[in-house]
Amino acid sequence: MSINNYDKEGRAGEEAFRDWLDKEKIGYLYIDQTPAFFSPTFKDKLKRPDFLLLIPNIGFIAIDVKHYSTYDNKKSFTLNIDTELDKAVGLENISRTPLWYAYKKQDDPLDKSWYLINPLNILKQYTKIDTNKDDGSEYFVIPLDKFKKVIKEEDLSRSLLSFKQNDGETNLKKAVEDFRREQLQEELIA
Repeated sequence: MSINNYDKEGRAGEEAFRDWLDKEKIGYLYIDQTPAFFSPTFKDKLKRPDFLLLIPNIGFIAIDVKHYSTYDNKKSFTLNIDTELDKAVGLENISRTPLWYAYKKQDDPLDKSWYLINPLNILKQYTKIDTNKDDGSEYFVIPLDKFKKVIKEEDLSRSLLSFKQNDGETNLKKAVEDFRREQLQEELIA
């Protein structure tokens, strides 16, 4: 089985995140992404996170690492709507484990920061939806200033605690349903 460039970049991002977790002494479980280790349920319906982090005073959170180049003149990151959002909602609703995306700038190796965002915040904070010219898929464009920039363990804990206190009560499933309804209404009007 050959590993395509996308898989290589993904693994490089996961390795960089694992190195950062070790350096910051953050407890984690790494989840091997080999399909043989997952139930078929995860293939179609649920997001497969890369890590489970154990955060004091919070518990476990799921992390999906994204090793992407920035977008829109280095001002944003992107996230595919269909392949990511619905599966993230499924994981959170079934497991009651919050999922966060941890982005690493592929096009700026000197930036040691991780950029974290929860799917709920993506729904609240994206600036536009663009379409991939190659396959027609849609993706969110999320400005970098909407992410929680994390360099040290303290940044991570502070970011997660503030989210839990401020935004964590909002139901992600309802937010996605509202988003989909708005999308449908816009399509009907157009």
